[in-house]
Order: sequence, then structure tokens, then C-alpha cells
Amino acid sequence: MKRILFFLTLSPALLFGADVPAPATYSMNFDASPEGKPPEELLLLAGEYLVKAEGGNKYLELAADPLDTQGFMAGPETFLTGVVSARIHAVSTGKRFPEFGIGSGGPNGYKLWLMPAENELQINKGEKTLATVPYQWTTNTWTRLKFSTSKSADGKFKIQGKAWQDGKEEPKEFQISYDAPEAPQAGRPTFWATPYAGTPTKFDDLQATP
Repeated sequence: MKRILFFLTLSPALLFGADVPAPATYSMNFDASPEGKPPEELLLLAGEYLVKAEGGNKYLELAADPLDTQGFMAGPETFLTGVVSARIHAVSTGKRFPEFGIGSGGPNGYKLWLMPAENELQINKGEKTLATVPYQWTTNTWTRLKFSTSKSADGKFKIQGKAWQDGKEEPKEFQISYDAPEAPQAGRPTFWATPYAGTPTKFDDLQATP
């Protein structure tokens, strides 16, 4: 009688109890993008955008008009928990200030929002402001934003964020936090600006780490 042997092949991670590798990080710094039309992988929600170059650096520029909230999506469409970050440049004119931010969960998801006119960093969802902390913004500089969504052991979700001027040390702790009453929706990371100052907004170093 013949014996039939079966072999089950397990990955090294399962054999040795190692953590399964996390999904790959999405990143876009526009260095490989030709000037002009935005990369097709970006999902434009509103606004006119062009890839431009200055001082050897490429970035995505949002036109100064219209003065409405405009944005685009990039990264994994199933993004739920993780970190979204970007570098954003804006300029005020007189008493008119721009606004800008990043988020996840698609157009209706949570957002980390910088409100220079109010000297505030906010966490928003839709038209509702959920948390605020003081923040002193400097015009005509690049600002780094980092937005985090995490799930704790008890199943609750925490929304957090931080902002700092590019070139300076990143704050060790998140500056603003909000405990979500229910699970946020999954969806692509989002990047936003409202050019109330009538000046273009620049986006660079987009990143999303699930």
C-alpha cells in the first residue's frame, strides 16, 4: 500500500510567531512627476492643480481661485488606522489667511485642520469642529502636518494630530486629540486647502502608513 504524504508550508512569520508585515507605505513627493498635469493616481475632488518646480524641488500647486475648500485624495482606499502626513506651503495677504489640512476616510472623514486666522489647530469632521488647541502659524513657510487614527485594546478609536514648521524639530507628542464615539469609516487619505488669502497652496511629501 502506498503512503501519501502531505506537506503544509507556513511562512516564517507564522512559524516563529513574528508579526505579519504591515501594508506598504504610500508616498508621493512629485520628484518623478513631469511638470504640468497632476499624477493620475491622485483623485481630485475640487480645484485646479499643477506640478511645478522651484529650487530643485517639485510640488503640487493648488490655484488661488476659487476661494472655496478644495482637495484631493491619494493612497489606499481601505485606509482606516495609521498615519497620514504632508508638507504644505501657504501665504497670507494683509488680514486674509489661508486654511489647510489633511485627513483620512474620504471626503467626509476626520481632518486635522490648521486655521491661521484663529491661531488654532483643529480636528474636524464635516462642518463640525471637534477639538481645538492654540497654534501660531508663520506665513510663507512650509508646515508639516501629521494625522493619526488608532484603535485601542478596548476597541475605541483615537484621532490625533500635530503640526510644526518645516526644518524645525518634530514635536514628540501629539498636540491635539479626540476620542471618536464610533469607528471612523475607511477611505483614502485626503489633502485640503481653502485659499482665502488669494494665494496658491503647495503640497509635497504626501505619505500614508496603514
